[in-house]
Amino acid sequence: MTIPQLLSVDGFRRYGSVVHRGASEGCVAANQGTAQKFTNVSPIENGFADAPSGRIGKPVVNIFACEAAAIYKGVYRGYVLERHPFSTQMFSPLGAGRDCRYLVVVADDSNGRPDLTSLQAFVASGDMGVTYNANQWHAPMVALDAIDFTVVQFLNCVAEEDCEEFNIPHGYEVLVAPMLTR
Repeated sequence: MTIPQLLSVDGFRRYGSVVHRGASEGCVAANQGTAQKFTNVSPIENGFADAPSGRIGKPVVNIFACEAAAIYKGVYRGYVLERHPFSTQMFSPLGAGRDCRYLVVVADDSNGRPDLTSLQAFVASGDMGVTYNANQWHAPMVALDAIDFTVVQFLNCVAEEDCEEFNIPHGYEVLVAPMLTR
């Protein structure tokens, strides 16, 4: 069983990046001084030039409306991991505050399959987003509270190049009970 840690820049670095103000390369005044612009908070990469089909990936922005995942006796059980071989994928919570949480589950690759022995989990608050590296195995979004996300990625409309899923019949478990207390 995997025990999650709180999402942090250092803890998540090998899987992607944490999207938040502190990740900025700088801050400048914007909108005639009524806003602060935090620049380049997360890399977005389009690797479709290397895709076997030769089809170019185009930027896509979607919204995912996520309901809270089923948690049984403090445990989340997942049955699939996915990866996007040629694109980063950024999840940015919409209008969620620090009290809204979600689970980020990642695994290393082992010969084209997720290595379940390397499974890591992080609990993120609604004021942080994540960007998964291209080709990074990860769980579909797991909301611990209902939350909407803006999702930014590149797609070329070739299914196996856009998203690869790996089904795990016996599933994997993440102990979230300690993280559910407010």
